[in-house]
Amino acid sequence: MNKQCQNKDTHYNKGCSSLNKDQLDNGFDFAKELVLWKKRVEEGNAAYVDRRYSKAEIRFCEALKQAESWPSKATVEQRVELDSCLSKSQNNLAALYHSQGKYAFAEELYLKSLEIKKRLTGEESAEVALNLQNIAACYCSKRKYAEAEELFKRALQIRTNILGQDHPDLTTTLKNYAILLRKLERPVEAEQLEARCAALAESKS
Repeated sequence: MNKQCQNKDTHYNKGCSSLNKDQLDNGFDFAKELVLWKKRVEEGNAAYVDRRYSKAEIRFCEALKQAESWPSKATVEQRVELDSCLSKSQNNLAALYHSQGKYAFAEELYLKSLEIKKRLTGEESAEVALNLQNIAACYCSKRKYAEAEELFKRALQIRTNILGQDHPDLTTTLKNYAILLRKLERPVEAEQLEARCAALAESKS
């Protein structure tokens, strides 16, 4: 996989499994739907790990189409959890397409997932930062370096605000940003980030 695609969020939202008791007036069974959705995502993840990409694509597409077909009539709590599942489905398929070099498809799905995450979690959440990193990595693959840098900066700012300046979990964002700076032939800035990564990794050990 692309070196800059670390930390892709390719696992289903475990919180979705809490919707296991409610049905809508029209008989739509959330419990059964979510069990099926979860099964498809798990099978897709397993196939992805095993590099059986055709099967992974089939399962992720099935999960996405299923999530898109869910009715809008739901309680506020249900709608939040179902939209979260939809965002996960979009991100899963985007990650697969990204790894296959289908960058246009990946970018479209990443952006859709990002909009849902912003609405559900706010502009400054860890989930949004992760999605920004994924889009930035996709832009790097497409050599849209200026756009990628803006997103890496934004993701780093959000994660720093959440975790603090010296948290070891910042290393992935810093490494990816440093790789981009190397591509932009800005070695001094890249070295500064790499040195910061090394210091954070040392503090973690």
